[in-house]
Amino acid sequence: MNRLSNAKLACLVFAAALLFRFGMYAAVPPPSYSPDSKNFYEVAESIAAGQGFAAMLHDKITPFSAAEPGYSLFLAFWYILGLGGIHSLVLIQIFLAAFLAPVVYYYVLRRSDRSVALAAALIYAFDPLAAGACFFILREIFVMAVVLATVSALDMSFRKDFLVKGFLMGLAGLSFPVYTLWSIFLWVLARRNAVTGRRVGAAAVVFAWIVAGSWMARNAVLSDGHMLIRRHPTSILLFFTSHYESNGLVDTRTPEFKDLVARADREFGRYAGEEQRDYERRALEATWKKFRAEPARVIWRFIKVNFWFWLEVPGSLGLLDSRPVLHGLLLAYHGIQLLLALAGLAMIRAGLISGDYGFVWGTVLYLAIFVFPFMPIPRYYISVLPLIDILAACGLVGLLRGKAVA
Repeated sequence: MNRLSNAKLACLVFAAALLFRFGMYAAVPPPSYSPDSKNFYEVAESIAAGQGFAAMLHDKITPFSAAEPGYSLFLAFWYILGLGGIHSLVLIQIFLAAFLAPVVYYYVLRRSDRSVALAAALIYAFDPLAAGACFFILREIFVMAVVLATVSALDMSFRKDFLVKGFLMGLAGLSFPVYTLWSIFLWVLARRNAVTGRRVGAAAVVFAWIVAGSWMARNAVLSDGHMLIRRHPTSILLFFTSHYESNGLVDTRTPEFKDLVARADREFGRYAGEEQRDYERRALEATWKKFRAEPARVIWRFIKVNFWFWLEVPGSLGLLDSRPVLHGLLLAYHGIQLLLALAGLAMIRAGLISGDYGFVWGTVLYLAIFVFPFMPIPRYYISVLPLIDILAACGLVGLLRGKAVA
């Protein structure tokens, strides 16, 4: 491997990632749409047909603001090129995901030695959780690419680089609303030292908000100030999480959860039209009342569900119900992945692995903080899996070096 150039190694990890995903593509059930896919592909079809960012509502095409635009525009581009079939889109996502392997390689190579870079690229290339996201028409692969591109772009230094950085940070928020405040978080994180401080300047943050703010303004006008990026009923999710007792993730299929939904409908009114605002206000009031009555229990419910959010694997509630062996193997893999990532973070902080990975672990930390109030769903962390794999590579190489010295 030492004789190969970096370009050849990058091509090899790309090929490895591509072959692994094609292998999974041949082995897993056919790709499919999920209930969450509808908002994206219906809008994409409307854009491709020249009807703008719209969807069929009440039997007519209406400007749509209930879905974030990033992934819909990505799909629309391929629809316009005649590649809107599900298999075509999955193949496009496979190639996009595989291309991220050499991006990981070069990103790590800029701050650590070749062994860490190669380990990070290969761990990502053969990450079954990251690869499995390719086979669904959902935003995860696109958001993963945007997040990794942003973290990589922060290393750039050229004239007007704040435009690239700002655009990517703004696009991340318009692709997955939880990233809306990411630019501000990165700016605060970058204040740690003079080097990182130059990577995320105030101009980049301002431009990120110009990018995201233009879409927010459009939605605010359409919804009479009722919506910014998309309709994301945080207060309702807070209500469900605070009132639902579970040993793991919140499972919306259980009779207990369905009873809770029925109770919310009885107490808060109809969740539709203008009544949504009253519904959400009442849900927030009920959550606050529950917290005041039982603060320890409510806090524990949020901590518990967020713990399982990181420990479980995507598809654990549904897709893997009938595949206990596969579920167990993925859980074991993910557990090792997380332990290595924690070890890598400790080694980076201790100076045992060279390089500044602040934006890597900082982005994972950001997601942990800002997904906390919601009902965490494991596929939400797919967007940071390349970053977790980078930390895992640091941990693996550090442990192997320590063993070699011993």
